Amino acid sequence: MLRWFGMLLIVCGGLLTRQALVDEMRRAQRIRSDLAAAFEAMEAEVRLLLTPMPALLRRTYGVEADAFLRGVSVRLACGTALETAWRDAAEGLALPEAERMSVATLGGRLDSGEEGVCAALALTASELRRDYDRNEVKRGERERLTTSICISISLFLGLLLL
Repeated sequence: MLRWFGMLLIVCGGLLTRQALVDEMRRAQRIRSDLAAAFEAMEAEVRLLLTPMPALLRRTYGVEADAFLRGVSVRLACGTALETAWRDAAEGLALPEAERMSVATLGGRLDSGEEGVCAALALTASELRRDYDRNEVKRGERERLTTSICISISLFLGLLLL
């Protein structure tokens, strides 16, 4: 009886692991979407209204983008340079390394003129949108694969217990 209970606990652990992995993938998608929308809005404001960067960082764009921009603002308030503050905040994003580096390098381009800032924001937003679209197409397949791997491993371990 205890072995069956142990097997049940192992399978439940596999299902919880699956849920955590799927939640992580979905959060990365929300981050991509929020940041892309924020960068597009920032580009429009810079292009149309010449809004300065500190004012842009205080705007509300979305939950994930707000958390990122709040981190940049806090670092700027402590006297950190914009490029360093942006890079440090980007390192904390729950995204793959290449996408984090893309966002991090944006900070170095925000000190240039209006056209340079707009081009950098548009480029980074388009890269994030492209990554979002690519991952959204594969989302169902990845979730099914994650589910099958987690359940298979947990059932295998549970059977070893029996």
